[in-house]
Amino acid sequence: MSKDRENEQPARSRGVWEVLRVYPDFRRLYLARLISQFGDWFNLLAIFSLLGGRGGDVQMAMPLAFVLVLKIFPNFLLGPIAGVLADRLDRRTIQIVCNLLAAIVVLMFIPVGESGVVHWIYVLTLLQVSISAFYEPARQAILPNLVAKEDLLTANALYSVTWSAMFALGSMAGGLTLAFFGWEVAILVDAASYVAAALILMRIRFREKPFPHPREGKGGWKRLTGIEDMVEGLRYIRSEPPVFQVILAKFGWGSMGAITLFLTLFGQRDLYHIAGEG
Repeated sequence: MSKDRENEQPARSRGVWEVLRVYPDFRRLYLARLISQFGDWFNLLAIFSLLGGRGGDVQMAMPLAFVLVLKIFPNFLLGPIAGVLADRLDRRTIQIVCNLLAAIVVLMFIPVGESGVVHWIYVLTLLQVSISAFYEPARQAILPNLVAKEDLLTANALYSVTWSAMFALGSMAGGLTLAFFGWEVAILVDAASYVAAALILMRIRFREKPFPHPREGKGGWKRLTGIEDMVEGLRYIRSEPPVFQVILAKFGWGSMGAITLFLTLFGQRDLYHIAGEG
């Protein structure tokens, strides 16, 4: 028995195209995320367009900065609760419902944008990102159920490459749409992408049983809201320096990304000087 184990070779991980071919449910999950990510850039550019025409550079900078904060903060606040729901409810259903709710919220940008009431733009942005905060944990948690363990790295790498590709293609297509058709069409494209993603997710055949959670023991509202799990996670991060370093690097990278975005938005009007050179 021991010799057989010694002779066992680790399973070979598949390539990107092979993973997409072998796992049809993962292919549907990936395609749904691809479409919704593409539409998200239309929405973001439409919001920037709505807020960008309301004054000078300083007046423009603060609303855009606030929108970027709203795009991130709900994930931190609702992440623990979303993780609990992803463990206790059907993850496929969570994703479908989130996409349909997001489509409804996105469509509400049209009457709000035409009314010119800025604070409602913030409210809708907060709602949209809050829905996404519940979608992402369910998507990430269902992934190990759709592909083999040895192919998880390839599947996650594919998502990372796709985000970069959709950032480029979605931004370009969204910008052209705004220039030629207006922000209303960009909003409609985003809403349609959510509906299309929901329809694709409905075709996923895998249905899981909710993870059983014992009712006995301590925890109470902290366990229900996921705060207890988050505290345990923070303790783990503190006890593992390599993990902490990766998270710290991600935080710094995200911060610089936001700064770069603002320099791009304002660079066409302002000349920035570094060591005396523009």
